[in-house]
Amino acid sequence: MSKLVFWVLDVGQGSGNFIQVFDDSDKLVGSVLIDLGSERNKATAGFPSAEFVAAMLGVPGTLDLVVLSHSDSDHINLIPDLLGLFKKTSDLKINKVIYGGDLARYAKRGGTNVLARLHAHMPSGNAPTPTPPKESSFAGPAPYTPVFVLGDLKVWILMANAAESGAAPSSGGAKKRKTGDGYNTNTNSVVVLLGFRKAQFVVTGDATGTTLFQLNDVVTPFVAANYLNEVVMLTLPHHGSATTTFDVRGGVDGKDNLKTFVDNTKPRSLTGSADKVRTFKHPSAKVMEYFWTGLTRGKYWKDPTLGDRHFYTAYFTPNDDYTYKDGKGTLYKWPSDAWWYSVQTASDIYTNMYVYADQMGGQQEIVLPPNSSALEVPDKPMPPRALGVAWKYTVTDTVTLEMQVNRPGYERMVAARGFVPAGWPDPATLGEAQWISLPSADAAVVDDSRPAAAAPPEPAPTRRTAPTSQRPLPRLRELP
Repeated sequence: MSKLVFWVLDVGQGSGNFIQVFDDSDKLVGSVLIDLGSERNKATAGFPSAEFVAAMLGVPGTLDLVVLSHSDSDHINLIPDLLGLFKKTSDLKINKVIYGGDLARYAKRGGTNVLARLHAHMPSGNAPTPTPPKESSFAGPAPYTPVFVLGDLKVWILMANAAESGAAPSSGGAKKRKTGDGYNTNTNSVVVLLGFRKAQFVVTGDATGTTLFQLNDVVTPFVAANYLNEVVMLTLPHHGSATTTFDVRGGVDGKDNLKTFVDNTKPRSLTGSADKVRTFKHPSAKVMEYFWTGLTRGKYWKDPTLGDRHFYTAYFTPNDDYTYKDGKGTLYKWPSDAWWYSVQTASDIYTNMYVYADQMGGQQEIVLPPNSSALEVPDKPMPPRALGVAWKYTVTDTVTLEMQVNRPGYERMVAARGFVPAGWPDPATLGEAQWISLPSADAAVVDDSRPAAAAPPEPAPTRRTAPTSQRPLPRLRELP
């Protein structure tokens, strides 16, 4: 049967999504790239992701579709690196390019415009396609035509260039905004909906509250019921930034607006691509909280050391009003300091910062969510020593999720546990492997159940000595 593979790449602070479509005989039909950029750990996380995409494309390679959500560097600055990995322009063909925002803003620091670089790889007569102001595949009456089709994959635009039409419609009290400011650039983001068989993926770019408001306007009950009825994964808007996600220009309540967006999309799992940048403070736990009740639990990926749970990393503040109970049932407010913390969860939240090793204060023992009013403290937390990780979704009639981690990161994860978890490869047997795939124990069937019941804890893994490979390792990504 046909198959879709969707990689949420680890690029540090940035965004990169690579998709491949296969036919019924498992032959590659084509490939799609949605954003590729990194503003933090570019050398150690971003460029290896560009190398990974190039290796998957091969020579000669073809990208059937490239979508650049908007012109921020952390979404596009790896494009020249990717193209530079092909010795000749003819080694990589790019059939279609769609972009949000102004063409001129894709030229960074006096360099060649990224769109011009992509254009050089396109067939004669093809050119990058801008999105008009307030563009949506779902504006107007049905039927709704996808902007791109590749085998069983269909691609629609939920919203693009929202800022171009001024303040949010029906907002009551429109404000004039400066053109070209950061908020406006993010609001231009192309929000993409990908449909494959029964499953959907929503990629949001740096969508702001205003983007989501205008998106909500076009998502009618009919659209939600027929095109957003099985959203397997949604990327956090603007990496989970509370500042812009709750900011709706025009006087709209940002919290109600986000709740409407969540109700419209009802994602089963959530991904966040970000790194620790003090001025950004994302992914925000407060933004994630709006998705918690609708996410499935323990359905896609589980850390075998933690039963039905795994880690995610987010930015928490004392004003978030989270609490936890100690072993005696005493309730405590948490956290005491605003910072990034790694916590455990059974809910299907996945961040490329799988664990944050410094300044944890033991908070890796906290479980959040599902219960936002009283956090749980498990008996024996087992913090892994992972660095950044990528997530690989595979869709047929079922959905499976695998963690993709580089060789050094995997060896640290195993060493931190002191044993090789059941089903994970022995580091001493990996040979030349540089990327390790860690599958979940279960496949998630695409169906109408929501949310899934919490999975029972897995049996204690068989403990084996964790050998360390003696093979020379490549340059390591520094621990946070």
